[in-house]
Amino acid sequence: MRLPKIVWKLPKLPISGVTSGPVGYLSGSVRHFKGYRDPETKEFFPIAYDETITHLEPVYDDWREFAKPKKNLLTNAGKDYLHAQYWTNNAAGGVGVNFIALTESTLTPAVTDTTLGGEITTNGLGRTIASTRSHSAGANTTVLSLTFTASGPFTDVKASALFNAPGSGTMGHIANFSTGSGTLSSGDQLAITWTMTAS
Repeated sequence: MRLPKIVWKLPKLPISGVTSGPVGYLSGSVRHFKGYRDPETKEFFPIAYDETITHLEPVYDDWREFAKPKKNLLTNAGKDYLHAQYWTNNAAGGVGVNFIALTESTLTPAVTDTTLGGEITTNGLGRTIASTRSHSAGANTTVLSLTFTASGPFTDVKASALFNAPGSGTMGHIANFSTGSGTLSSGDQLAITWTMTAS
C-alpha cells in the first residue's frame, strides 16, 4: 500500500527587528530657502538666511518628498527599553524615544547599534525632541514629527534615529531614508516623520 505524501509548510518568520514588534516607518520632505519678503509691501529680498531676521517673512519653494515611508530597525537596546517602559519599571517611567537625530553617513543598520554613526550636532540639524508626539487613545500608531531648519550647508542627509535623551541615551530605532535629502543650504528645511505602530 502506498502512503500519501505529506508536505509540511512552515510559516514565514519575520526578520528580527524589521517586520516584528513596534517598528513603523520613517519619511522625510525638504524645501529650499529662497530669501525674505516684507509682510507689508510684499517686496522680495534674495538675501542669505539669517536666524536673527524676524521682521521679514522667509520664502521657500514647495515641499518635496525625498524619502517615501521606509521601515526602521528596532535595536536590541530599544527592545530592552520598551520592555522596561511597558512592564519592568516600578516608578513613573522614563522619557520616550522621541528625540530625532540625523546623519549624512551611509549606514547598514543592525540591532546591536547603540549610536547613530556620523550624527549631526551642528547647524540646526542637531538632535531635537519631536515637536509633534501624537497618539489617539485606543489607536495602534504614534506619530513623531519635526521640521528642522538648516543654518549651514549639508551634502546629503541619509538616515535618522530615535533616542530617549538630547545627548547619549538609548537609541531605540534607526532607519535609512529611501533616498537622501540632497544638498542643503542655510535656511532650507527638512520635515521628518516617524510613524510608529504597536498592537
